[in-house]
Amino acid sequence: MVNSGTPVIRSMTFKSNKQVYGPYGVEQGTPFTFSVNGGRIVGMNGRSGWYLDSIGFHLSRPKSTKMINKLRKKIHWLTRIVA
Repeated sequence: MVNSGTPVIRSMTFKSNKQVYGPYGVEQGTPFTFSVNGGRIVGMNGRSGWYLDSIGFHLSRPKSTKMINKLRKKIHWLTRIVA
């Protein structure tokens, strides 16, 4: 929080499946984590004045494992017919 008591984002760290970026800023305050659980971040937006007040993420849907398994079975079936 800043002098007026308004919550602000003071630090950010981005972790991907390949690398960690950050931390950017001062690591102070209440930490939180946001996980996309199989989806992907496809965009970001935020709101700021003197400080970064909020941040939002646009996510793609996670791939359906049911659909992927069905596709694998069909491919396996096709490869047996061709062979």
